[in-house]
Amino acid sequence: MKTMESKQEIINLLNVFNIECKVISHEAAFTINEMLALNLPKAEFVAKNLFVRLNKTTCKSSRIH
Repeated sequence: MKTMESKQEIINLLNVFNIECKVISHEAAFTINEMLALNLPKAEFVAKNLFVRLNKTTCKSSRIH
């Protein structure tokens, strides 16, 4: 599974640079409120992923010819 490989690659990279980390696995949460409801340790340090994608249709229509 690619996700698990990527996760381990990140942990390995942190170890190479002697960066201490602790992995906490939890069910999927889609909002900060859902994360807070999980009562995870150090919840005040939760970071939410943000993915941005390029809408190709918009990109094509905004080109200057």
